[in-house]
Amino acid sequence: MRTIRPAASLAIFAIVSMSPFALAAERVAPLDLTRHDPADKVELAKTEEGVFEWSLPTGDAQTLRLDLAKLGIEPQDFDELRFDIQPLGSQVGLQTTIAGLPTADEGSRWYLKFKALAGQWASGRYDLRVDDDGFTGRPKAAPGTLELRLYRRIVGFPGEPKWRKAQIRRPRFVRRVVSVDFDLLETELVADAGEVAAVYRLRVENRTDAPQKAKLEADSARTLKWFRAEAPAEVALAPREKKVVPIRIAIPRAIAMRLPPLYAEPAVPRVSIEGVADSDSVPLMGYRPWPMWGVVPVFNPVRWTPATFQAFLDARGKALPGVAEWRARVLREAEAAAKLDWPVPPLELLPAGFDQSYRCNDCRVWLQPAAHASFRKHVCPKCKKAVEGKEGIDKAFVSRYIGQAFHAVRTLALGWPLSGDEAYAKKAAGVMLAFAEAMPKVTPAGPRSTAGGARLAYSTLHTSYKLPDLAEAWALLAEASCIGEAERAKIERFLNDEAFRVARHSVEYSNQSAEHFRAYGSVGLATGFWPLAAEAVWGEFGYHELVEFAFTEEGIGHEAGAYHRAVFGAMAEFAEFAHDQGVNLLTARFKRVFDGSLLTLGGAEVSYELAYRVYRDPAYLQALERARQHPGESAALRGVLGIPRASEMPVRSVLFPGTGYVFLRTGNVADSREIRLNYIKTFDRHERDKFTTFFFRGGQQVDATVGRITYSSPHCAWMESTAAHNAIVVDGEDEREQDGVLVASDLAGQCPIAAVASDPKAPLYDGVAQLRGIALIEGAYIVFDRVTCEKARTFDRYQYGQGKATLRFDAKKLADLPRLPKRGAFTEIEGGPCGKELRVDFANGLKMRLVSDRELAAYKALTVGGYQAGPMEATFARLADATEATFLAAFTLGKDAEPPALRIRQSTADAIVFEVGTPVARHTIAVHPRAGKAEVRAATGQ
Repeated sequence: MRTIRPAASLAIFAIVSMSPFALAAERVAPLDLTRHDPADKVELAKTEEGVFEWSLPTGDAQTLRLDLAKLGIEPQDFDELRFDIQPLGSQVGLQTTIAGLPTADEGSRWYLKFKALAGQWASGRYDLRVDDDGFTGRPKAAPGTLELRLYRRIVGFPGEPKWRKAQIRRPRFVRRVVSVDFDLLETELVADAGEVAAVYRLRVENRTDAPQKAKLEADSARTLKWFRAEAPAEVALAPREKKVVPIRIAIPRAIAMRLPPLYAEPAVPRVSIEGVADSDSVPLMGYRPWPMWGVVPVFNPVRWTPATFQAFLDARGKALPGVAEWRARVLREAEAAAKLDWPVPPLELLPAGFDQSYRCNDCRVWLQPAAHASFRKHVCPKCKKAVEGKEGIDKAFVSRYIGQAFHAVRTLALGWPLSGDEAYAKKAAGVMLAFAEAMPKVTPAGPRSTAGGARLAYSTLHTSYKLPDLAEAWALLAEASCIGEAERAKIERFLNDEAFRVARHSVEYSNQSAEHFRAYGSVGLATGFWPLAAEAVWGEFGYHELVEFAFTEEGIGHEAGAYHRAVFGAMAEFAEFAHDQGVNLLTARFKRVFDGSLLTLGGAEVSYELAYRVYRDPAYLQALERARQHPGESAALRGVLGIPRASEMPVRSVLFPGTGYVFLRTGNVADSREIRLNYIKTFDRHERDKFTTFFFRGGQQVDATVGRITYSSPHCAWMESTAAHNAIVVDGEDEREQDGVLVASDLAGQCPIAAVASDPKAPLYDGVAQLRGIALIEGAYIVFDRVTCEKARTFDRYQYGQGKATLRFDAKKLADLPRLPKRGAFTEIEGGPCGKELRVDFANGLKMRLVSDRELAAYKALTVGGYQAGPMEATFARLADATEATFLAAFTLGKDAEPPALRIRQSTADAIVFEVGTPVARHTIAVHPRAGKAEVRAATGQ
């Protein structure tokens, strides 16, 4: 029999108790949502007693505010906010804020972090003493204000409506009669010849001055199938008594052996008092029920020794060129890491700060430590200025340093089986042990917040970036005999402690959830503490849940762009590590995410080696062929040997109707051209970027936008503006958050074409109708627009390129220009009238010809862009004081390539007809919006 006893209880659960109160009717305070602030612009009605229907007719978010003092409610007097919710139309999000809780200068905030599917009622409970991410500053609302913000979520299925409704039933504040919780890390795991079991310690408290007989349901939702729960059915409690009640969740070993490794089932215990309404209590982790897990262990995890690892790589190296090069590179890095000391940072600098703040804002470059592990002196490599005595900078460096130290630990751990040199293993374990001994002395950044309960960094998110390296290192060191049992116990306690702090926080279907469960799931797999791994894989916002609901049916993340990459990357890396431990997480449903990501990311930054091994999709060969030019760890350990070549594989155009992405593509993987256009989802998180375009050649972007800007930059909000994209901007303002519609497309022809338009009922700009089309014609990228409005407006057609832009007309320098975007910080403006045709050349060989049906002006200006918000140019064509405009643009790439001749033949609501003349043919583009038709016809013999 093997018994695992993890770390002692954390102090996190020692939440401040409320003042004594008697069992009375006042312990439940119902909320009438119709008594919100009259100034709130919400569509909400009471449909029956206790049921409120909230409508978002166009999908725009709405916020209501309740003055709790006027309702006679003091939040401090209650334990929970409870309600039921039923989304209609599709999924919704709900942000709940209470200003003045826990003190007048503070606030608390929760999100809808429990499963709430459309058409189904779901119950929500928020623990008023443990909030989600809290506030770093004073709330804007007056103390005692309850604020609810309802917004739509996009699942991304074809035909998904824009409108949303949510029925909210019986919102109320509740004081508990009995209270329950448990510390996951007090769980005792048992695995012997007869059974597999987990024994949890449920803490039950009588909150009243009278004796109570509490009913206990160990598996209240009846979610256990193969496992069984053993616990008393009743708990007798004296006044104010606290008891610990063991709950045992077990399965016969013979059955466990027939189930997949890490198969798990949750059980949520519930206690209640017979006949007392709202007396039921379940363990809460701030805003979500906290389950106990029955888990099938990974009975035979993969554990390398130098002999087995080197034999494995020797065999693969004979068929996979590059393995020897990768092995030598890792050993060089391990040797370099071994020569450095990796001390624990000064404890007063922990938790670490925001690593993106570690930079010289004057020079827009990262700072550097004056010496390795120089925690308090830093130097700008550009201006050479030394920075000392700034705690914020010191803490930002500590965050970066911990990431480097933990990566060094992983490199050292990998160096041990690669070389057989135990010095690497000792060095890696020594660094981990030093952190293990220091961390209990560190106070969490935000003890009452699930997002701030971390000790390594100021948030669980930033801690989650660092833990996977340690978890993967610990798995590599499993067979290292130079690490004693006492040292192992300390290190595993440290890993489980920090992982549990991360597990407490969840951010629904977002990149943070994925980063979090990758971190604590990897630790659970590495230490053999299976409940942590089970929560990561099977939890309500765990791996399988995100596979199903964090992506559209076409495999695109809800936050798109960089955040899609972050979600997908964390999940793919976790799946790789789990695969190495004997757990297969690459399900059939996850394949759509690899497929969608291949289009949007081109296979960059995320390895497709394991995906090809599992799915065997030939489309993945394009990603593998590029990655294997310099094979890394994934190819060396998981890659399929002898893959076919993909250099002649043709590409095809693709439409994602649920997501609202269009990919026009011609050529083959080795030499392709591609235009991307969006009309439903954004291309990146919160950006106002509908109808923007991107151009690619051979998988590499050849135009540009402002791109992602670090959040520590004062210019970070600029990246969200419409003018930061290749789009139409009206009067210098940003688009509204609305969806467009697909007008027509022909993706199968030699010259693919697609056209999208704004929704007349919910346009991107009030009173403005827009149509944008794209086509690929004889190697040229074509983009055309028709814009009409009710009154005279200014239309700017923005286009970003790579490097310096040259305006091919007599441009003049200007001191200022009206109707520029608010956030662009435009300087060095030059331009002026250019007739009905504009030519612009960009430094990388991209050339643009743009024509209009009326006299144009064109400009270029210096703005900021890129991660460090460095200088970059923006160009735009302008039609001022116009009620309609038509733009037709063609782009070519190459030093000697000239954009084709362009002509606007017709531009009406019924028909848009253009001519594009290439050296090969005269092409006619015809779009009939009302008929839903678009085509490209070619006539040779010009």
